[in-house]
Amino acid sequence: MLLCLAFNGAVQAQDNCSADVYAVTNIHLDENATTGTLAREQAIKAATDKAYQKILRRILVPNQEGAAAMTALNAANFVDFIHIDNENALAQRYIADIDICFDAARMRAALIENNLEWAELITAPILLLPIWQDPSGVRVWTRNVLWLDSWRTLEMQSDSLVRTAFLEPDFVLERQLKGSLFLNGDIQTLQKAAEAAGAVQIVLLYAGLDYSATQPALRMQATLFNQDGTKLATIAETQLAMDGQTSMQIVFEEFQLQVIDALETGWRQANLYVVGGRDDVFVEVSAVSPASWYRAQEILAELPVVTAVSVHSLTAESGILKLQISGPVEALQMAVLASGYRLDASDNAYQLRINPSQRNSGQ
Repeated sequence: MLLCLAFNGAVQAQDNCSADVYAVTNIHLDENATTGTLAREQAIKAATDKAYQKILRRILVPNQEGAAAMTALNAANFVDFIHIDNENALAQRYIADIDICFDAARMRAALIENNLEWAELITAPILLLPIWQDPSGVRVWTRNVLWLDSWRTLEMQSDSLVRTAFLEPDFVLERQLKGSLFLNGDIQTLQKAAEAAGAVQIVLLYAGLDYSATQPALRMQATLFNQDGTKLATIAETQLAMDGQTSMQIVFEEFQLQVIDALETGWRQANLYVVGGRDDVFVEVSAVSPASWYRAQEILAELPVVTAVSVHSLTAESGILKLQISGPVEALQMAVLASGYRLDASDNAYQLRINPSQRNSGQ
């Protein structure tokens, strides 16, 4: 027996959220109550409240005064729709798998009303590349090395704007991408690693034991590179004396949290949603067929950083679209990369092109 309830947001069998950043997917429900209807109500309410809090953790800049007021609002008022993947309604139990989409416009209005800063842009994949060095050598692919394994088994929170990638051990990659080359910052090696992972940035995660002093020391460093091998910044660095009391597992976990927090904080600050004062960006796209022309408009209109798309000019072979964006041009470029394309600068407008490395990697 299927039970139907009235919600602020409609329950639908199939739909796509207009902004992925406001969606929470793969929510499993299993609730018991005196009746199946009550079990369903309780399960949906609890899932909606939890999903709403997850969205806020995902997008908000931490430690803001207005955050408490935003957190206390009724989550159900922001639901756009609930997509039920499957459900089983019993006499006193409700089991289901659902996705919840929150309405972006209503969420933004409440965020603005509470004077909050937030970001909506989800990163294209960032390659996390751990390297371990000790007196026996430099290792990247070796199994049963705590530093390497701790990163390989790291589970990034699904509520984060930062999306990460890892390289799986592969015979060809192991021969091409040697640890010593990464350690020396070899640009071609970094480029190959980014291409293999379909990543737009790389975080080189170095850890090594230094026995040159009287007391051994552990040094850890996280360095951010662009996909072309250009060094962008050192985002975390620490050195500890190995006094025999140090728990390597705990030290590694603390450093991981430091790195992830630096990535997420830096990303939010660099891609804050801009309220008012939106910039116009002109993008030239192919118009050799109606399908390619309209597809380009759809791709750009779906990007979180794009607030409006209009036609500026059109010829038989190409057209120029005017985009209003709620952030820096760099945020637009990153969002386009995440969609498998790239924006190349030209004299009068950016040009939208397919990005081969993203397409080949299946991103």
